[in-house]
Amino acid sequence: MKTNRFEKAILLIVIIMLFGTFGCEDFLQEDPRNFINPSDFYHTESDADAGLVGVYGALTNNFVNRGIHVLNHHQSEETWPWSLTAADVGYNYTPDYGFMNRVWPALYEGVKRANNFIGVLENKNVDFDEAVKNRMLGEAKFLRAFFYSTIVQFWGN
Repeated sequence: MKTNRFEKAILLIVIIMLFGTFGCEDFLQEDPRNFINPSDFYHTESDADAGLVGVYGALTNNFVNRGIHVLNHHQSEETWPWSLTAADVGYNYTPDYGFMNRVWPALYEGVKRANNFIGVLENKNVDFDEAVKNRMLGEAKFLRAFFYSTIVQFWGN
């Protein structure tokens, strides 16, 4: 009996499906090696310092830096480099206005990082000086307040 290409293709697909359904379970088991659980991380002062650097890292986001600059510039009657004034947009800084839809979440990313750091460090017994822990918590709380105050300054409550 002679088989054509179509029948061979169907047979090949059926064989692949059979092998695919029986041999996947061990293959799909994950063993993450590049993830550190936050509850296992902040034991030493250098661990906590690295976490705080991550909170400060939200300030280096280009949308945060540029957004704060542009919004401060935009509130005055000075012109932007592309010749828009605050009056041209009716002083309306909604989160979906222009590149503001990227500034808004970037600021809230800073709030999220600060909240994560504060939450983990406040509920953890650490292996370093309590004064250092309190200083780091104070810095994180200041950064969170800065992000929130910037959001309120431009978009209101």
